[in-house]
Amino acid sequence: MRRGILICSAILAIYAAAVAGAHEGKRFSAFSTCKPGAKKPDPYCIAGARTTATFIAHNQDRVAYTFCVRKPGGKRNCHGRHTDSAGTASKIQFSAGKVGHYDLTWKSGGRKIDHDEMLIQQRRVFVNGDSLAEGTRPYIPRALGNWSVSQSVSISRHAPQGVAILRRMGNVPPVVVMSLGTNDDPRATSTFRNAIQETMKIVGRSGCVVWPNIVRPPVGGASYAGYNGILAEESRKRPNLRVVEWTKIVAAHPGWLAGDGVHVNATGYQARAEAIAKQVKRC
Repeated sequence: MRRGILICSAILAIYAAAVAGAHEGKRFSAFSTCKPGAKKPDPYCIAGARTTATFIAHNQDRVAYTFCVRKPGGKRNCHGRHTDSAGTASKIQFSAGKVGHYDLTWKSGGRKIDHDEMLIQQRRVFVNGDSLAEGTRPYIPRALGNWSVSQSVSISRHAPQGVAILRRMGNVPPVVVMSLGTNDDPRATSTFRNAIQETMKIVGRSGCVVWPNIVRPPVGGASYAGYNGILAEESRKRPNLRVVEWTKIVAAHPGWLAGDGVHVNATGYQARAEAIAKQVKRC
């Protein structure tokens, strides 16, 4: 009987040790994300994201810890914090405007809890447009600073042609500027709406489209108010479709317009590029 009790005690001791070991392994969690509200680690982020380091003490209150980040080519920068109640996430936001690998370390009680690397990638935008995009071509990269800008422009490009270009690209950047519609027939409103909807499908919910509305005198007795109304309507349905109010900008500066009522002078193109860049940065 006594031998049986000893065996049972030994088994219980082994089980308790195993549970304690598992418990010890789950004492802390540490990970990095692209935004404060995320609950899972992100392997990479885009430069300028709200990069956040999260630390959780699962079974203790008020745990002191240190988070250190070393940016590409920079020195290690450390932050000391305390967690709140057990299981509550403690978050530290750190700037990640520089492209490259970031070295992240969490320490508590004099020992390393976790180590991670986060890749910060350059922000990318693709400009797909007509002669107005040709006019803004030199100004867009300047207005967007450290963004990676690729551009495809053609003087007489129509909106459906721009959609076909996106389809052929395969790997479409997360932000797309569609400077299109000015060359299209203003009576073909269903075709223009379809071009917008197809663009949004290609880019997907995680992408963002910036589309300036249209300034042009009526063609064949039809104005472009229908196109602009469709853009406004479609953007209300989708937070990732941002309309540049080019009509309002030109109305405030009519002296920019050329004799054709479509194209603008250098000052106008620079202003258009800056207005587009402003919406791109909000994506």
